[in-house]
Amino acid sequence: MHDASWIAGLTHETVIVHLKGGSHSLKGVLAAVHADCLLLRDAVVLEPDSQVILDGCVVIPRPNVDFMQTIRGEA
Repeated sequence: MHDASWIAGLTHETVIVHLKGGSHSLKGVLAAVHADCLLLRDAVVLEPDSQVILDGCVVIPRPNVDFMQTIRGEA
């Protein structure tokens, strides 16, 4: 298994998390990184024609993450 500790260095960065299975993608501020999950705040679900704002923090189990992009210059 690869060491993914570098992901913790992205805390407080705006990211897009793409979920496995062709499911939704979520954009938000990476608030915390845990061994089993990621925590996003100010998250939105990215839809083809809209964005759905989510209240509170969103917990994403790591096994559900396909890949993640950083969005530099956004807060």
